[in-house]
Amino acid sequence: MDRIKALVFDVFGTLVDWRTSSARETEASLSPLGISIDWLGFADAWRNQY
Repeated sequence: MDRIKALVFDVFGTLVDWRTSSARETEASLSPLGISIDWLGFADAWRNQY
């Protein structure tokens, strides 16, 4: 009988909505300081540097 040796998947993209949550939390932190940017674009730029 064959046994499963490993079960893997991409958690940081398949199960986690990192883009929306990063944009939402960054906006919540920085908007009160008067900062207004493209929050989803910011999340994408952050991820590209990750």
